[in-house]
Amino acid sequence: MQNNVILFTKKKRNKMNKKSYNPVYKSLADKLCDKIAAEKLADGDFFCTIKDISCQYNVAVLTARRAVNVLLNNGIIECKSACGIFVKSTAALETLRARKNFILIINDHSDGSIMASYWAMRLCSILQVLSNSGFSVKITNSAEITEKDLFSMQELLSGIIISASRAKKYQNFFNSKSAPPVIFTRKPEFDFKSEKISFPIYDDKKLFYSCCEYFIRNNKKKIIIANFNDSYFPQQYIADFKDKLNFSEVQTDLPPSVEAGINIAQNIKLDKESAIWAQDDFTAIGIYNFFLANNCDLFADKALLATAGPTVSMTEQLKLPVIGFCPWQSGKLIAENLINIINGQTPKNFIISPSNNKNV
Repeated sequence: MQNNVILFTKKKRNKMNKKSYNPVYKSLADKLCDKIAAEKLADGDFFCTIKDISCQYNVAVLTARRAVNVLLNNGIIECKSACGIFVKSTAALETLRARKNFILIINDHSDGSIMASYWAMRLCSILQVLSNSGFSVKITNSAEITEKDLFSMQELLSGIIISASRAKKYQNFFNSKSAPPVIFTRKPEFDFKSEKISFPIYDDKKLFYSCCEYFIRNNKKKIIIANFNDSYFPQQYIADFKDKLNFSEVQTDLPPSVEAGINIAQNIKLDKESAIWAQDDFTAIGIYNFFLANNCDLFADKALLATAGPTVSMTEQLKLPVIGFCPWQSGKLIAENLINIINGQTPKNFIISPSNNKNV
């Protein structure tokens, strides 16, 4: 009977280790660091004994010694014969804790473009989730950090979040065995060999379908797409609605803005079956203002829809219907997936679905 109990305990422990991808003694070392910090011990203060650790955390003495050795090797504690374990350096403790929970964000979205506000909201969401989970973060851009810098930092990094457009610059590092988990902010343009890489997949098809269903619900048949010369529009989905909706497109050379919306609106003529699909919320506001000045309320007529971030308070207050990808939600999912990978889950790509504001 006793042997059966021992075998069951060992089997259960092995299963737990496999799931957590983290040896018991390393997890215990992290807990000991957290305990020193939580109790606000100072240099020279008594901490505990090996027996205390073994009893409190229900681990073997050997496991407790291995965990203590981690702290010893990092200069955090010292052992005094017949006295126990004492704190040696709280500064070394903070260095280790920061190093073990250090995320690098390579962010190139602060160029003042119209999309900068969306990216800023997404970044704030990422930072909030990481901070709440005890991670420290360094934000830089691709002009300030080289691939050589990443190789020199590899022992310090728990994970990296980076714009997909900058991924190729660090290809060798990301494909190396020593690289930490990496999450791109969307699917990169080429494949990587590393199994540590993942990225969100934005469900463009569902976005297109949701917008078309909005027009159909409101008895619109002629959809005028207000677009920009460098914008992508999913032509492959149009065929699915060819029997219900007729699409045309009006473009402008101006960047997305209220001015661009006014410029586009000057070239549009509407009837009761027509609606405008603006590929930006500022542009949609310009279109709305132009038509309102000409005694046509597009909101009241359900004749205007914007594809943009649906959680922007400005569009809520103006009652502008918006369907798009929420920056807060996408940032949250990016950060949560990175944390899960760091904690032992297998990297995998994840779906970000579109959502709408209350005006839709």
